[in-house]
Amino acid sequence: MALETLAVDVATHVASLQQSPTTYNPSKWGEVLSFLRSSGEITVEEEKGLAGVFGFLSPGAHRPVGIPEDQMTRLGRSFALNMCWFLLKNHLARSHQP
Repeated sequence: MALETLAVDVATHVASLQQSPTTYNPSKWGEVLSFLRSSGEITVEEEKGLAGVFGFLSPGAHRPVGIPEDQMTRLGRSFALNMCWFLLKNHLARSHQP
């Protein structure tokens, strides 16, 4: 999934800039988010937002709510794309701060 891949890439870049070795597992979504938060890359609220979108996109997370499946798919894609945009813009802005 693009969101997960991008978050891992951002975490890898942030970790490469730190002086001390990092202790997160890039294959575990929760650890990646926790690392991004603890390193100051994202806030607690942003972490919750990323976790929520990831949960929404996860297999089996959808329950019938009267919205057709194709519309739920469209909504999920929109969430994922917007969170990818957020992660990238946020990281680029933080990377270029003095």
